[in-house]
Amino acid sequence: RYSDFNPDIDQVAAYGIGGLIAGKILAKAGFFAVILKFWKFIAIGAVALFSSFRKKIFGNKKEA
Repeated sequence: RYSDFNPDIDQVAAYGIGGLIAGKILAKAGFFAVILKFWKFIAIGAVALFSSFRKKIFGNKKEA
């Protein structure tokens, strides 16, 4: 409980709410940096996935 806290014995975390928010922002920035670095590969993979999905749904239309 909060009333049982003794600052001489109990340890307090060195980070506060600001540190948690900064860590969250850095994690998001790192995620977006990876996406920006590999956006070409991600785009090619998305197009390939979409085209294979489209072929399975609509099938190949061959002209005679």
